[in-house]
Amino acid sequence: VIMAGGSGTRFWPFSTQSNPKQFHQLFGRGTMLQNTAERISGLISQQQVMVVTNDSYTNIVAEQLPVALSKNIIGEPVAKNTAPCVAIAAALLEHQDPDAVMVVLPADHHITRPEAFLEVLKVAVNVAKKGEDLVTIGIQPSFAETGFGYIEADTKGLNANGDQRVFPVKAFKEKPNLKTAEYFLEQGNYFWNSGMFVWKASKVLQE
Repeated sequence: VIMAGGSGTRFWPFSTQSNPKQFHQLFGRGTMLQNTAERISGLISQQQVMVVTNDSYTNIVAEQLPVALSKNIIGEPVAKNTAPCVAIAAALLEHQDPDAVMVVLPADHHITRPEAFLEVLKVAVNVAKKGEDLVTIGIQPSFAETGFGYIEADTKGLNANGDQRVFPVKAFKEKPNLKTAEYFLEQGNYFWNSGMFVWKASKVLQE
């Protein structure tokens, strides 16, 4: 599930409300939306890609992802935040397949190591397939960033999933001030919240 509903305010005037940044070529060979779909093609076929976007952008999505199925391009009549986007996608996917596993990705991320990223996704999918856990992907911080939310992980707790990269989440932290961000960095068990999630559609609908 690719979330592509951004309204183009951050990169104005290059990115506009009628043609926001996710539909522009900023990095790589394609637009940000195209690169997101291509990045996961080693794990998820283009026919399995679902895009949730604003109603006014569905034609742009169809043009940029011609292999995507029309039923998998979902237009929201009113721009909302992540939760409604996830909810509608989960409901549709569970209807198609009660055991469906969702990989939820923003359309506007730039990832410089796609092979490593795909390996992380594979681990997350394997955990989510068991049906008990909601998986979120954290990024190891390299500096005290105040513009991101953070995930506090229990890196010393029991890891029941058998993979050293998978940890229980203790808490989600809002964007910190500089002093708090420096503390998070020093602790070593705080990760940038990437806004990427993996879970069974049926499981997230229960939450």
